[in-house]
Order: sequence, then structure tokens, then C-alpha cells
Amino acid sequence: MELELQGEDVPTANGRWIVVCICGLLGAVFLWRRLSGRSRNLPPGPKGWPVIGNLLDLGLYPHQSLQKLADKYGPVMFMSLGSVPTLVVSSKELAREILKHQDQDFSFRPKSTMGELVMYKSSDMVFSPVGEYWRYLRKISANEVFHTKRLSELETVRREEVLTTVGQMLEASEDGPVQLNERLENLILNMQTRTLFRKRYNVFGKSENGASADDAREASEFHKLNKDLSICGHFVVGDYVPSLRWADSGTGGVLAKMNQLHRDLDKFFSKILEEHRLSLKNQPKSSDEMDFVDVLLQQHSDNLTHDSMKAYIMDMLMAGTDTTNQEIMWMLVELMRHPHVLKKVQEELDDVVGRDRVVEEADLGQLNYLHAVIKESFRLHPVLPLMFPHLSTKPTKIAGYDIPANCSTFVNVYAIMRDPNVWKDPLTFDPDRFLNSDVEVKGQDFELLPFGSGRRMCPALNYALKIVEHSLAKILHMCDLSLPSGIEPLDIDITESVGITCCPKTPLLVMVNRRLPAQAYEKSGLKPEK
Repeated sequence: MELELQGEDVPTANGRWIVVCICGLLGAVFLWRRLSGRSRNLPPGPKGWPVIGNLLDLGLYPHQSLQKLADKYGPVMFMSLGSVPTLVVSSKELAREILKHQDQDFSFRPKSTMGELVMYKSSDMVFSPVGEYWRYLRKISANEVFHTKRLSELETVRREEVLTTVGQMLEASEDGPVQLNERLENLILNMQTRTLFRKRYNVFGKSENGASADDAREASEFHKLNKDLSICGHFVVGDYVPSLRWADSGTGGVLAKMNQLHRDLDKFFSKILEEHRLSLKNQPKSSDEMDFVDVLLQQHSDNLTHDSMKAYIMDMLMAGTDTTNQEIMWMLVELMRHPHVLKKVQEELDDVVGRDRVVEEADLGQLNYLHAVIKESFRLHPVLPLMFPHLSTKPTKIAGYDIPANCSTFVNVYAIMRDPNVWKDPLTFDPDRFLNSDVEVKGQDFELLPFGSGRRMCPALNYALKIVEHSLAKILHMCDLSLPSGIEPLDIDITESVGITCCPKTPLLVMVNRRLPAQAYEKSGLKPEK
């Protein structure tokens, strides 16, 4: 009997010893990290838990949570996100230090599941490490894709797409309020696809003339892929706690969805590249006839494979579509919440442009108040509030503190652009603050960084600004926007939804009517769709 009892207790005892050993190991690792941290002069920060570190401190809105922690611990904080040592800076002075003075030492990116699975093993421009390949991509962007001449050539595309969207909005409003979010998404997406590979994937209004069943299927497939890109904004536990990577796996898990997204995108973009390759082979094009894919295919370099071309296109779609769309969306949300500001913008448009024609890109340089509205919206509602993370490549010092190598680094531009030490009444939407200000959005003024700064700043800055300014100006000049009956301006919800970008959580519904004489629309070439 005694032997049987001992036999039953042995597995229980072994299990207890295993648990004790695991807890002891985790405790030892945690203690080692705490003691090793004391041997260095690390920045202050909240204490973390074993294994997961400070992951729970991020909450649903990481930029807001980190802003609150910075109020307690200061503008430079050190945290552990799982096993990843992390630096967070929340002041314009420290942003300048990292993005300008020590830019070379913070210009790499941490490895991520998104970069590896979706972006062709981080071969795109956003995630690839700084080196010969990355410099080559930047050179193509500056000299071939975003140079002034090509941007000017694309003005017709921007003009046609905004006019088409305005016409569709005016028609749709005959049946009731129009949801601006989906209209803007379709507008910016079609600008991008026409610019990238000269195709238009219509969602609203009549089908394209001569569109075949294959074209319709391709349009449907593309819009589904664009929606599926939202998976890239999901949190991946394994990026921070490798031992818990199993939590992301399995059927229906984020890893499976990213892998499937990659396969679908690869198939779609392979078809686009092959169509363009055959087109160039059969009929060479002049420079002004080429779209972005043509430009990429004309490059002669071992660096630029078909996979890296597809990764580059992915950058353009993800970084250029959702961000631009949401930037304009926030501007319209704030204008509808502040009717007196909307009135001033439209009065300026009428004074500068008049009411007998429609505003064009040539007029934009004279629209000072419109530019102030755009800057103020960038400040109050950055769509990338933490920017993409940087990575320190060697030990360094920031504000007198020791920063280890391979430290993931976040610049909380959300906190910087709402800093009461920099901005008067920082939570108030007040475009007038920029009317007599020299502060610009091009990466030199570190209190206003919607496009980043340094080596890793957005290479499409001028392109994005043209789209934002042109689209907003035309919509506000041509359309009388009003809220549905019973809705007051301050009833508009400005709660954020955080994914790849930070966007308004609640769709904006407005009534849309013509605000110019009929001849102005006729001169513009606007032809309402039936």
C-alpha cells in the first residue's frame, strides 16, 4: 500500500519541481535584468512584469498611454516590451536628438512579423535596413518616382479623380446623408492605382466604359485585398515575447492571415508586373507615358528584383493610401465640428479663386488659411502617432542616460504635438496659430512631425501634400457640407480607432450640395453620373 501511494505522488512531485524550476528561472532572468539595469544609467520608466514586461501598460491606445506615462516619468523613458528593450521619447528636443543629431545611430528598424511575412522579408523601403539596397530605393524615389516633373504630370490624375468623387457625392446626397469615409477611401485608392499601374477600380457610380467581366473581378479582388491589409495593424505577441509565438499561430491566427494576405498580394502584383512587362516589350513608352510600375521595370539593377518591386508597390499602397485618406478625413471632421473655421476656408477660396471656376493646383500657393487648417489637423490628429519604430545600432547616450544597442525606439509625435510647453491650448483646434508661424511639416521643425524627419522620413511628402491640398480645396470649394438634421457640430465623435493608422472611429455623415454656380461645374468638366 505504501508503494502504491508513493507511486501516485511521484508525478505530482515532479510537476511541482518543474513549476518551481520555471518560476525560479523566470525570477532569475527578471532579477538579472533589474540588476544589470542598475549598473547602467538607464532612463526612468514603469516597472514591468516578468516575461511580458510593460506590454500591459500600452493599453488600447498606446500613444495616449505613453503620453500619460511621460507625464509621470519624463520625456525620455525606458521600458521592456516583452523581451524588447524600448526607448520612448516625448519632447521636440529629444526628437531632434534622435532624428537629427544621432540619426545615423537610430536609422535601422526592429524586425517585425509584418515586415517578414507581408513585405517580402523586409525588402521594402519602410522596413529594410539602411545600406546599399535601401539607398538605391531612396534614389529611385527621389529621381524617378517623386521628382517635381513627374508629380506635375500626375496633376491630371488628381484633378479627374477629385471631380469624379465630388460628382458622385452630389448625386448620392439626393438620397440622404453621404458617408465621407468610404468616399475618400475610394478617391485616394484610385489616385494611387492610376499612378502606380494606370488602373481605376471603381466602387461608386457607373462602371468604367468597356469594362469586361475580368476587369470587374479584378476590381472586386483588389478592394478585398485592400480591406485585408488591416490585419497588418494587429498586435503580434511573438514580436515581443518569442516564447509565446504559438499564440499567434494556428488556423485563423494573425500569422496565418498574414501569410494568406502575402500569397494573395503576390499573385495580384505578379499579374500587374507581367502585364506591364509585356506592354513595354511590345510598345516602348516615353517618360511622360509611364506609370510607377513602368518606371520600376525600366531600372537596370541586380538590387531590384520582382519581389522588391512588389514590396515597393506595397509601400506605396499602404503608406500612401490609408494615411492620406485618414489625414483628409480628420480635417473634414474638425471642419464640421468648427463651422466658423469651415466658413473662413470657403471665404478664402472665394476671394482667391472666385465662384465662376473651380480651384486648381495653381491656386494652392495663395490659400494661406487652408494651409493653416491642414497643419493644425496634422498637429492634433497624427495618423501615425508613434511613427514607425527606430532601432539603435550601438550604445549611446540620450539626455545623459545610457541607451543600449538594439533598443527599439519610439518617437511619440502625438505627445510632442500636444505638448503644453510648446503649444498654447494644445487640445483646441485653432488654425490661426499657424497664420504668423514659420513652422512647417517637412521635418525641420521638431514640434510638428506628421511625416517624420531624418533618413527615415516619408519620401513621398511632397506627393502626399499635393493630394491632401488639392482634394480638400476642391471638395470645400465645390461642395456645401452640412450635418444631417438633429446633429450638432460637437456631437461628432472624435474617438480614435487604432490599427495601421489612427483614424476616426465613427464614420462621418454629411449632406452635400452644390455651392457654386452651374457654369463653374460645366467649366470644370464635371459630368454627374446617372
